[in-house]
Amino acid sequence: MKPKDLHQQYEAGQRNFKGIELKYANLSGINLSGINLSGANLIEVNLKEVNLSGANLKDANLYAVNLQRANLEAVDMRQANLKLVSLVECNLSAANLSGATLKDCKINHAKLFGANLSQINLSEASIKNVNLSLMNLRQANFRRASFYEIDLSGADLTGADLTDADFAWSNLNGTNLTNAKMFPVYVLYTDLSEAIQTNTDIKIRKGSRSSYIVCPQCGGDGHHDYTEFTGGAFGSGNTDADIYYSCYDCGYKWMT
Repeated sequence: MKPKDLHQQYEAGQRNFKGIELKYANLSGINLSGINLSGANLIEVNLKEVNLSGANLKDANLYAVNLQRANLEAVDMRQANLKLVSLVECNLSAANLSGATLKDCKINHAKLFGANLSQINLSEASIKNVNLSLMNLRQANFRRASFYEIDLSGADLTGADLTDADFAWSNLNGTNLTNAKMFPVYVLYTDLSEAIQTNTDIKIRKGSRSSYIVCPQCGGDGHHDYTEFTGGAFGSGNTDADIYYSCYDCGYKWMT
């Protein structure tokens, strides 16, 4: 279907566009509230500033879609594919994203009040300046996700996978981390006070994930021990040096 045909049919009162093919189209800025796009193939469609409030996007393929500043209030996105999607400054209040895949997506300054994010896949996602306090995030996948200035206070992360997640300037005060996987997590200026950690598999590394080096022996977290200058004039630009590392996990030491 062509974007013009969809818009004309919508304006004429049609709301059911279940399963349509509409890849690489430009639908930015239009009103599609209440539309049924369940199971639709919308790969790389430009939905910037579109109004999709109350829409049905269950099981839709929204790979690499641009949803910047879109209105997604009360949208149904259960089991939708939102990999590599841009959700910058969009409104997802009361949206249902249960079971959706948002791997490698960008969520920045988005409104998520009352949204259902249970069993969501946000692995390797970049999440900045978002309020997730008191939210249902049970069994969510945040493996290798990056959190920056995030409020997760009082959120329910029971059974969530936070392996290798990065937290910077974030608030996890009172967060329920029962049965969560956090082995390891990286924290920088992050509040974990009063977090519920019953049966939590946790290992905390101070600093950001990027400040560590992979151990060649076990794949764990290596860190810089010291540098030994072996020749050349210091500061001349041709200084020779041996850099020594050791692993927090297995104790292995190596030099580069």
